Amino acid sequence: MCGIFGCSLKPKANRAAALEKFKILGLYNISRGRDATGIYIDGKINKSLKEFDDYIEEGFLNKNFKQSIILGHNRQGSVGYGKTLEQAHPFLINENLVFTHNGTIKNTADLCKKYDVNEKDFNVDSDLLGTLLFTEGSDVLTHYKGAAALAYTYIDSPDTLYLYHGQSKDYKHGSLIEERPLFFLETKDGLFYSSLESSLNAIRENKEEKVEILNYNKIFKIENGDFLLDETVTINREEANVTVYLPIN
Repeated sequence: MCGIFGCSLKPKANRAAALEKFKILGLYNISRGRDATGIYIDGKINKSLKEFDDYIEEGFLNKNFKQSIILGHNRQGSVGYGKTLEQAHPFLINENLVFTHNGTIKNTADLCKKYDVNEKDFNVDSDLLGTLLFTEGSDVLTHYKGAAALAYTYIDSPDTLYLYHGQSKDYKHGSLIEERPLFFLETKDGLFYSSLESSLNAIRENKEEKVEILNYNKIFKIENGDFLLDETVTINREEANVTVYLPIN
């Protein structure tokens, strides 16, 4: 379990106010991850093994930032993986993709075999997923087993944010289950997102602003605080986590 949070701001947004809201989202999300903190702001990634509140006290957030996208991640290390700075998010993939992930990928070996990469090149599942997303495109989101909520951007497209979270079945005739939560709030300054609904309710300025759950199994593209709905990509996840048991003779 991790917490992802951040924003995509409009060109004329009140950036000082938006930064304070981002801090509130991060403070709420401490409950979802205490092993590491990472932030992407103004084209730079900064990571720490401290909790979000201690990290903020060190003054890494500049209220005079110019770019529109901020990504935040509070990490709770998955079982079987370490808790090092190298494994903290966001990851910079191929010097372009800035990638954050909440969840656990269970079929890393199968994915490496399918896409012909060396599993030893990756020290955590999220780094592998981000790399395959960069090299193979959205196809990999159909084939992972496990859970994922994602927020990411590209260095060469600094005004564009992508959001996604999956929904799938555990059993052939089971119900669809949310893999990891992801909520959003549209405001006059732009769009804010978070793993915690309560954190977005805490930054609402009026009753007209409503916190909503992001639709499942779709990659949403947000540019300068607005959804580009005609560029939404649908992912087939319905039976991606169904386990097939073979009979034993």
